[in-house]
Amino acid sequence: MMSKNYETHIVRLWLENDPNDYMYWIGVASEVWEEAADKEYLTRSEMAQMELAAILEDEVSGAVFESCSGSGIASDFLSASLSEVQWGHIASIFLESLGVEYSIASEPVV
Repeated sequence: MMSKNYETHIVRLWLENDPNDYMYWIGVASEVWEEAADKEYLTRSEMAQMELAAILEDEVSGAVFESCSGSGIASDFLSASLSEVQWGHIASIFLESLGVEYSIASEPVV
């Protein structure tokens, strides 16, 4: 699955290229999948994707801003770049890597 934009591509590369990071996110995806269930109008796959996307965004953004001290132009650029990341797309990639019955009918929810 091709990344949708540059920011998404860069985050995906960082999460997949380090074996420890990759295994960590596969573990998180597995936990999210195990806990996911159908809910009203959303399938188990959509619920898992939304939850994993939220976790990815929270943890990655937190780590990025932790490494950037203070406020200023650098912080503003980081914030702008992170707002362009399509977290649902990255979540879908990790969920598909599990080899479970994961499927989204259309574009990622998040």
